[in-house]
Amino acid sequence: MKDRYQVVIIGGGVDGDRVIEMLERICPLNLSQKIFAIGDVKRTIMDHLNVIIFRETEKKFVLFSPSSSSGSFLKSIEISSRNI
Repeated sequence: MKDRYQVVIIGGGVDGDRVIEMLERICPLNLSQKIFAIGDVKRTIMDHLNVIIFRETEKKFVLFSPSSSSGSFLKSIEISSRNI
């Protein structure tokens, strides 16, 4: 059975200046613009869950999480955003 992906857009509801701080809590990638430029896409693990991350603008990221783990992934993002 193939899994479908859910899309989570990060940047609109989180202060742009703090979106990197929030993602750094759960994402092992270096998200500095020199390393992870606008338009870059990578597959990674966030909070033990598979994620595809796309940098749309300097302060806006689109995250793709498998449907089967989307609830847990959303909870991880919510907790991380509360703790910055």
